[in-house]
Amino acid sequence: MTTAGPRDTLPTPRDTGDRERTPGVDHAFARTDGVNYDKAAAQQAEKRTLTSFKANLA
Repeated sequence: MTTAGPRDTLPTPRDTGDRERTPGVDHAFARTDGVNYDKAAAQQAEKRTLTSFKANLA
């Protein structure tokens, strides 16, 4: 007998295809104390995130 786990009850996320890569940055580029921190890229990513939140969660 199998039982449904928490993942079995989650809705499938919408894939809007809205993705952007920032050339020249590495993983964890937005972590302020990290070795890969890139201020300009982090600010742009934050701006994109907030724009997406306002459009999709408002």
